[in-house]
Amino acid sequence: MKKHYDADYLDATAQATYQLKQHSYDLFKNISKGTIVDLGCGTGADVLRMSEQYGDEVKVIGVDHDSQMISEVEKEKSSLKKARTEFIQANAEELPFQDASLEGLRAERLIQHIESPEAVFAEIHRVLKMDSPLVIIETDWTGLSILNNHTGIEQKIKQYLTVKKINNGFASRNLYEYLSSHNFREINIEIFPFVLKTLVDANKYLMMEKILAESRDADYIDEEEYVLFKASLLALDQIGCFACSLNMVVFSAIK
Repeated sequence: MKKHYDADYLDATAQATYQLKQHSYDLFKNISKGTIVDLGCGTGADVLRMSEQYGDEVKVIGVDHDSQMISEVEKEKSSLKKARTEFIQANAEELPFQDASLEGLRAERLIQHIESPEAVFAEIHRVLKMDSPLVIIETDWTGLSILNNHTGIEQKIKQYLTVKKINNGFASRNLYEYLSSHNFREINIEIFPFVLKTLVDANKYLMMEKILAESRDADYIDEEEYVLFKASLLALDQIGCFACSLNMVVFSAIK
């Protein structure tokens, strides 16, 4: 699974999405015992936080395909003595759990990186117990809005993001279909909007200038468009008029 992030990026975005994350934890609050899985757990921060919010009979397991991240989080877990947590290195398409064995499953910004989402949703449905909750959080990259008058260039940058850079760049728009086609019930959607008012924040949370350069290098925009768009971002930022918005979508459902 190709990825465009590292541990530092995940830690930075975790700060900006605190309220969203807490809301996603709360959707499992009625679980009093058993196992909850955080699929695509990355640095494991969500696993450790979730383990503090549920009872002693609830175990939270983090699963990630990246063995290096799992190794790092195991070290942190050891120092924090988190007894009711576990971390497993595995692929989302082949989960190491028995049929109908989990009380809940959470996946944040995972499906956008998956090349075979149908297989992942089939696996999620397999491992969840009947009537157990599923929470999926995704970035709506298609709805990215960068305030400036070069809308044609902006559309090309978004095309680079959704078609080239991200494996499944339209994941947020397809979540309802993924869920309904795999027989999940009581599907609900919530929107969490985020607005960034400085270029510094846009670089920190969205890697804005890096994405702009990548769009040029991948021939989605040419050099003239790159220079023009970057200059407009810098000019707006200098006068305090920079603005960029992006929605995060939270889908919840039960098996």
